[in-house]
Amino acid sequence: MWLLGAGALFVGSFIVAYWWGREVLIFGALQTVFALAAFVAAAAAVKATWPQYRAWRASPDIRLWLEAANSESDVPHRVVGGRAEFSDGSFIVRVVIENTGEGTMRAALINVLAPLTCDLRPLDPDKTHYVSPLPSRSVELLDENGDAVPARFTVARDDITAGLHVLHVLVTPDPGIDSVPIVANVSGDPMPPEPERRRHVLFTHAR
Repeated sequence: MWLLGAGALFVGSFIVAYWWGREVLIFGALQTVFALAAFVAAAAAVKATWPQYRAWRASPDIRLWLEAANSESDVPHRVVGGRAEFSDGSFIVRVVIENTGEGTMRAALINVLAPLTCDLRPLDPDKTHYVSPLPSRSVELLDENGDAVPARFTVARDDITAGLHVLHVLVTPDPGIDSVPIVANVSGDPMPPEPERRRHVLFTHAR
């Protein structure tokens, strides 16, 4: 389209110059050269900046859920209804973040919280995922009575591009613990919608 416009301007200027004389012909040629250069520069600028503009306009579409497995040899199952069971001395929580949009949620912060009666161990050696050296108190982590409890938590950071992103945490409750509330939080730029920012799951020991 840019080349067609430049070509039309080139032909038109020479037609006008032909009818008005040699001096006008030279002036028309120079005018056409400068106009053609401007067209080429504008086309190059649009081509160079279009990917950045498209990325700026694109938005992520975030979905968050949790999956669970009793060991590393088990196939994880998706947790539905906010409750799950564990049968051994420990279990694995998989945090799944799906981005079905075209944009990226940048500098995302992902936390997995559990009571102090649990040991947490990230299972993602190829990612920035670690246990905080100090506990915290969060109103999001509640026991069976709905009371807030002190929390041990992991920290992970990543850019959530389009597709699936997963994190894994091995949860080991202290002996005799039969109920373990787990919370996963996700934040970033831009923030995901409120329903997709956290998931609460109450794990209970299967008898």
